[in-house]
Amino acid sequence: MEAPKRRITDRHTKQTVCVWGFFLLFSMLAAAIGSPDSPFTHNGLYHCDTSWFMDGGRWLMQGYTPYVDFADSKGPLLWLFYGLGYLLDKDGWSGMFVLYALYYAWVYVYIYKAAKEMLGSGRWAVCAAMFMPYFYMCLAHYENRTEDLFQLPLAYMIYLAVKALKGRQISGTAFFVSGLWIGAMLFVKWSFPAMLIPPAFVILIYGSRRGDDVKPHSFLRRILKNAGIGLSGVFAVVAVAAVWMSAAGAFGAMIQEYFLNTALTVSNSGGTSAGEIIRNLGLIFQKKSLIALCICTPIVGLRLFGPKGLWLTAAAVWIIFISSIHYIDYYSHAAASFGIFVPIAGCLLLMKRIRLKLWAMGVEPVAVCIMLFYYSAKHDNFGSNGHSDGYDAMCDRVASLERPRILYRAFNCGLGIKSGATPPCRYWSIQFGATQEMEEEMQAAMKEHTADIVVTEADNFEPEIYGYTTDESDVFPHSYPDFGNLRIHWSPKVENVP
Repeated sequence: MEAPKRRITDRHTKQTVCVWGFFLLFSMLAAAIGSPDSPFTHNGLYHCDTSWFMDGGRWLMQGYTPYVDFADSKGPLLWLFYGLGYLLDKDGWSGMFVLYALYYAWVYVYIYKAAKEMLGSGRWAVCAAMFMPYFYMCLAHYENRTEDLFQLPLAYMIYLAVKALKGRQISGTAFFVSGLWIGAMLFVKWSFPAMLIPPAFVILIYGSRRGDDVKPHSFLRRILKNAGIGLSGVFAVVAVAAVWMSAAGAFGAMIQEYFLNTALTVSNSGGTSAGEIIRNLGLIFQKKSLIALCICTPIVGLRLFGPKGLWLTAAAVWIIFISSIHYIDYYSHAAASFGIFVPIAGCLLLMKRIRLKLWAMGVEPVAVCIMLFYYSAKHDNFGSNGHSDGYDAMCDRVASLERPRILYRAFNCGLGIKSGATPPCRYWSIQFGATQEMEEEMQAAMKEHTADIVVTEADNFEPEIYGYTTDESDVFPHSYPDFGNLRIHWSPKVENVP
């Protein structure tokens, strides 16, 4: 009996290694062509939100105290992730390219596992998973944002939800890991845990069922037990984050900046009224990809699981609804992993009609590469052009200074990444809905000349009030060229302006 068990275990291990190896190669190939951080195909443009994240990440690694020396509306785990990328490449984006390629390999593996549960075929599941770069990289995906980091916990919980709806047992370990992911997302962007409530509910209710259930109280006891295990995972992450921030002397500042001030900036910038949410939902559902997602998810759910499969649709729609509150175009990217139900629907139509051969599977990666090249080549951050040359020239000019202190009165354009710029004040980059305290601190940084460089829009001469100087040679393209040009203003304390 031992030999057959060993053979089964060895076969499973080999399959796992092959799956991970394949999707690692696939993710690296897709990222090399389609990732905004790719050193092979993309230039330095289209880094705005990611410049905020990279600034925070590198300052964290350099010993600055988060929320005390620098502050923004994002969580410490996001800065830690970008800090790791900074350690891999200290003056560019190659480190983040590697990290995101590895991260998405993990995402593809769980998407594959979910597809295999639904299709019952490894080959067809691979084909379904290989379609996913369309949802991850081709739909207004100009930067790798927090919504990309959300895809791994979402893919993992979609996989568990599918298993639970099939009547498969969900282990206590899986509940604990789900809790860890929810807790981790709390310290990336605090709306993400709310988005994970519906899939967590499906996993809890259907993953706690047993075929021999005869007494309601035994089912309730299992629900409470599994909920407790999941919550212990959440609290474990919260405890680690609390100890980390307390040791850094930033716990109170994190509560104030990340939770309270972020809520204030959202409120100040509008978008939270019922009318705004309805308008935003209308904008979201102009996207054909989301329409396809919302059509295919209930079709597949009903086909495979019956009426209970509609819980998957509810989970997808819930994420889209949360995205509509204080909506920015890329927020709906959070629902991208539910895009797996689109290729699943196609596979269900085809798998009984054709026999999938290995040579035919080899065509799909080529088609995906062509698709990624087509979508990427439409944007200014692909290859080299006049915009990127002008932007790079200004980055090189600023990098001739030693660790300048840069204040962004326009959105962070990443000008200080190559130069190793340091924060001139806590609020080094302007935010949507900035509070009065944020505005006053930025004004003080200009008045006291703690900022060596102030970046504004090209027609904004506000820093001249405080003695900063500028001329037409200081105008350069925004990292998003459609936003127009930016202007540098030099502090009188900067000697020998380059």
